[in-house]
Amino acid sequence: MKKLAVVLALALAFGLGSLFAQTFPDVPWDHWAYDAVASLAEKGIIVGYPDGYFKGNRPLTRYEFACALRNALERIKAEITPPSVDVSSLQNAINQLRSRVEALEKAAPGGVPADVLNRLSAVEQQLQAAATKQDLEAVRNQVAALQQRVAQIQISPEDIQTLRRLINEFRDELATLGVDVDEMRKDLDALTQRVVALEEKVGKFSVGGFATYVMRAEKPKDVNNPPIDLNGITLMQKEKMFSHVLTVYDVDLNMGFKVNDTTDLALTMWGRDWKPTATQWLDMTSDQTMTSDQTELYKLYLTTTPADNIKLTVGKFPIQFTPYTLKLVDPDVYTYLPKFDDGNYIVSGGKVDADLKPVKATIFIANNSANELFRVPTLPLLGAPEVERVAGARIVVPNLVELVPSIGVTYLNLGKQEPDWKAEVYGADIAIAPIEKLTIVGEWAQYKMKGFKNEDNNAIDAALSYAVTDDIKVKAGYKKIGQNFHAPGYWERILWERNPNNIKGAYGDISWTGLKNLALNLHGAFYEFDKGANAGDKINHYLAGVNYALTSKLGLNLGYEYLEYKPTTGEKDKYGYLTVGVSYGLGKDTALNVLYQNINLQPAGASEAKGDLVVTQLSVKF
Repeated sequence: MKKLAVVLALALAFGLGSLFAQTFPDVPWDHWAYDAVASLAEKGIIVGYPDGYFKGNRPLTRYEFACALRNALERIKAEITPPSVDVSSLQNAINQLRSRVEALEKAAPGGVPADVLNRLSAVEQQLQAAATKQDLEAVRNQVAALQQRVAQIQISPEDIQTLRRLINEFRDELATLGVDVDEMRKDLDALTQRVVALEEKVGKFSVGGFATYVMRAEKPKDVNNPPIDLNGITLMQKEKMFSHVLTVYDVDLNMGFKVNDTTDLALTMWGRDWKPTATQWLDMTSDQTMTSDQTELYKLYLTTTPADNIKLTVGKFPIQFTPYTLKLVDPDVYTYLPKFDDGNYIVSGGKVDADLKPVKATIFIANNSANELFRVPTLPLLGAPEVERVAGARIVVPNLVELVPSIGVTYLNLGKQEPDWKAEVYGADIAIAPIEKLTIVGEWAQYKMKGFKNEDNNAIDAALSYAVTDDIKVKAGYKKIGQNFHAPGYWERILWERNPNNIKGAYGDISWTGLKNLALNLHGAFYEFDKGANAGDKINHYLAGVNYALTSKLGLNLGYEYLEYKPTTGEKDKYGYLTVGVSYGLGKDTALNVLYQNINLQPAGASEAKGDLVVTQLSVKF
């Protein structure tokens, strides 16, 4: 619990996904969560960057985050380890602990729970009478338990939600550090309703949420030949940019109820004035707002722990496994919405999480609760059928040996009655850390559908990451996705194409943060079609992003996405998307992002399709 408290504190300090997260993968300097860093540093919860300095006004690289997280975990591990020396060491620990409790008492509304102070006094009394090794050991255990209790006071549901998003973003880096990502997700699920922050909380009830308002305007250069945006939507045929502005809102209201010490209830209400679909959440083909106000019960689930190593979840709950087995496709490139960017499917049923040391297992069976979003994409003959029922299991062995932080296997069983089809997904993944700063990750998956000839239905993805310096990190990988691989995961986006298959080839990334206020990220993928009529055709996909901090609140984001399609014969297609964004922190809980994009599509043998769009997003966390 103590370890998790520090991880949560780091999460609050180091970020939330930004509006431009898909173009600029590093954690941005200008996020509204950064306003909390100063107060956390004053309390000693975080100690800054790996070099010991606190640089709150510069971008944070993925490697820096990983190093900071590793250092924090090592620090906390040392704190909760019972002292092995004499009584004076225990007394010093208690004195430090008392200072922290008194500081919390002054800072927290309602003060520190009385039993914390009472337990501290009891420890001191026992310390005075301690004379044997057994007595000292008992005191040490009480000190460790009290430290854990104080750590819990510092956790808030907002911190937990922040870490959820960071886990998805930094999955590979955390695995390399020896952090069990799946177990951390389970801990967060358990803590979501157990931990009630001291501020703005009453009794057993907690409430929070995320609200956003989005405005979008667009104009093709030629109204008779509009281009396609990165969501795969054709721009509206408008003569002027702001002749029609589409506006939508989206609100999540999260509530938690503590039933008793072992049982919690979570509830999320979702309100909006648009309708989600399988491929995008904003349909720009209509001149009107899509629908009237809608409100629905998005999540409602009960969690209970019948045994120390077992957790049972029942209701309408979120779930995901790995990118190649089970993960929700992000339907919109231009906005940030936690419900989509987190990668969780929402299903109705039951789930069991078990810690069977050294194996950790998850087993679930459920119906689909959001059939517009839970589909098996691009399935031949059947289109993209909605999944009606799903069952699955995942087993993870963390830290099998020192060099192997994680090994996991996954199984899914999917089905639908009309049209009748059944499918299975098998997966295996591994993370290896042979030397410091070097990470090797790999995932294999297979999709099998009943009644079809299952050939060329495997996916393989392996990558090597190395931190050349604290400022430079490189990554190189290779993937091959069979033309009959159709798992309900989310493994890649190439322009508007989500989860491409029938491709093979290499890819690489470079990130650099050599200057105080500047971060640079480059990505290149070099694929070719493997089989079929397009076999041998090549796709070169490039991404470049720059983040520059103008002030502590104002930042500039510049990105360019470019693709060349080279057929075996004939001329090549060229597609380019130039993006300029401005981010402004209105406060620690409010962010304003404005994005402009110029689209230039040059298909071979056809006229150019050009256009512009503007997207503004105002987001508030409460």
